[in-house]
Amino acid sequence: MTLFAGVSVAQTVTLTPGQMRQAATLYLQNGQVDAAVVLARALLDRDPHDDVAAIILADATSARGDHATALDIATRLYRGTESRDTKYIAARIAAREHAALEHGTRAQIWLRRARQAAPSAAAATDVAQDFAYIRARNPLQVQLRFGVSPTTNLNNGSSQSTQQILFFGVPFELYLSPDAEALSGLSLTAGIGLRYAVSGGPRATTFVTFDSSGGTYLLSDSAKAQAPGVRGRDFSSVSARLGLRHERATEDGGSLGFGLDFGRVWNNGQPNYDAFGLTAERRFAIGEGHDITANVRAERQLSRRDLPQRETLVFSVRDSRKRNNGDQFALSATLMRGVSDNAGYNYLGYAFGAEYQIAEPVLGGRIAVSADVGRRDYTKGPLDPVARADRFLALGADYTFVGVDFYGFSPIVSVTRQINRSNSGRYDTDALNFGFDLRTNF
Repeated sequence: MTLFAGVSVAQTVTLTPGQMRQAATLYLQNGQVDAAVVLARALLDRDPHDDVAAIILADATSARGDHATALDIATRLYRGTESRDTKYIAARIAAREHAALEHGTRAQIWLRRARQAAPSAAAATDVAQDFAYIRARNPLQVQLRFGVSPTTNLNNGSSQSTQQILFFGVPFELYLSPDAEALSGLSLTAGIGLRYAVSGGPRATTFVTFDSSGGTYLLSDSAKAQAPGVRGRDFSSVSARLGLRHERATEDGGSLGFGLDFGRVWNNGQPNYDAFGLTAERRFAIGEGHDITANVRAERQLSRRDLPQRETLVFSVRDSRKRNNGDQFALSATLMRGVSDNAGYNYLGYAFGAEYQIAEPVLGGRIAVSADVGRRDYTKGPLDPVARADRFLALGADYTFVGVDFYGFSPIVSVTRQINRSNSGRYDTDALNFGFDLRTNF
């Protein structure tokens, strides 16, 4: 192939494709972008599948400031190549060009594609660092949630078969309906959370928030036999909330946040209640790797089914620490109050919790365990023999497969046991859940 070397030449020089790639690379490194573009286009005219030439052309076009064209070149290269290394480079270029065009969310999507094709652990780490950099500057934050969980109690049903009530002061033992007892099956959940920064500065930001989640169930064969005619979707639920949140950094290195939100909850496709909530949060930075967070939330729920309204107030304190070996643990205490004309939602309660996460991988995975214990005391209802009192215990363990990475997500297997012991048989519950989820690594 014959090209003119330099701006002004006295003779014709013949270059091989390999020499042309090398020359184009040198031109690009030396800032001679136009010469690099000429050579790269000549190589692509010769072979439209010349990956190296396409990479050079995308880089040179970007250096010219034509980010839209550079993005188009990188996108076509990613889709057209079979080479994993080329896909990695093309995805990194596409992410860079989206960032230059201020398309933060699309840049993050391309970085996840680059992570999937990363040729080494070091390259994967570079992608994570770029992702964090772009996320910090992207006004839109997106969180996706999805999971599958076999469960022994998908309907929060009773572990008892009877309930005692009073008629004119005389106790009667009533049998619970089959669908009021625990039903086993498979839980399917999905959700999305969005936060968009509408204003902010170096120390304070205001966000518009949106969160939606939903879940449905598939009944096991034993559950179908226990409750004929009942379907898993009878226990399905969907929620959606829109809110406004303000966060501000404090002089002590902590933060202060306020939020309000409103939304609706549907059960089995029908509106159940509307909710309006207020939240305040204060995080204190005690020392290196040591935070204490206080949170208070008030919520009013207005029934869409002509039932009494409900109000809840929850106050919690959480002490979180990171040990010298990288392990993390947290202790928490919670006070809760429910107010309603319905005795089943009129209560005073408390809970204590503990969490521990082991930093060092165990058999290629990361382990986290948790425990919560508490009590709720309810107002005595008109048919209750005594005022209802519940004691509850929840135990959980998560195992994250850190060595398995799918577009920057790792699978998590979890197991939880939730036990509620009540002096009213209807509310005696016991559930064992096994979960599978995906969680982002950055």
